[in-house]
Amino acid sequence: MAAVLLMDEGPSRGALAWGTAAGVTTSLAFVLYLRGLSRGQMGPVSTLAAVWTALVPFAAGLLQGERPGGWALLGAAAVLLGALLVSGGQGAPARRTSRGAVLGKRRCAGWRQLLRPGVWEGTLAGIAYGTGFIMLQQAGPGGAVWPALASTVVSAVLTGAIAWAVRAALVPDVRAWPLAAGMGILHAVATVSLVMAVQTGMLSLVSVVASMGPIPTTLLAWLLLRETLKPSQSWGVVLSLLGVALLTIA
Repeated sequence: MAAVLLMDEGPSRGALAWGTAAGVTTSLAFVLYLRGLSRGQMGPVSTLAAVWTALVPFAAGLLQGERPGGWALLGAAAVLLGALLVSGGQGAPARRTSRGAVLGKRRCAGWRQLLRPGVWEGTLAGIAYGTGFIMLQQAGPGGAVWPALASTVVSAVLTGAIAWAVRAALVPDVRAWPLAAGMGILHAVATVSLVMAVQTGMLSLVSVVASMGPIPTTLLAWLLLRETLKPSQSWGVVLSLLGVALLTIA
């Protein structure tokens, strides 16, 4: 809102329309993602969400005629693989399992894995997030603030309506207010940055970098919560940073 007060020009209809549409998809993606995390394991759900968040806009960018260079494609692949490694290491703790249970699980492999809790929610959340990226790009040039504002306001209102419909607590505990305010500021900065990125860069590459969400989350958990990084997660972080470097020099 503060940035809007400094704007000299009003919003275009296209910016508000596409920002509103992006807000709807973002809200649905957020709700689906949280539902997936509550029903399934964090690793598979976040991995599916990250993959589809990257693939949907990547395909859209190629269909629009974008042709990233070889180094850029290599960097994008490294970033995506790194995010998968980091997400894949966030599953539930390993438990001792009997031989019969192991054999039973193997018989349920294949297409039945699609019925695991959280799989469809993670997939649909990623598709919705990726679709939101495309919509923000369609807002066109002319500034990132108005599409970001429309997206944020609509997303907040719709998410609040969904929370009210399912009887969720709408007002957090007073002790959580500073964290909620900080999250809101970071979300606004991230949304404006994303709009600027998709308006000025290649959608196919921006979407891949934007799917790195599990990486800073894992690093913060390691730094602040003293969680242990698995070897695969450590390699995933390194690989993603290498991919970003390749995208920078491409």
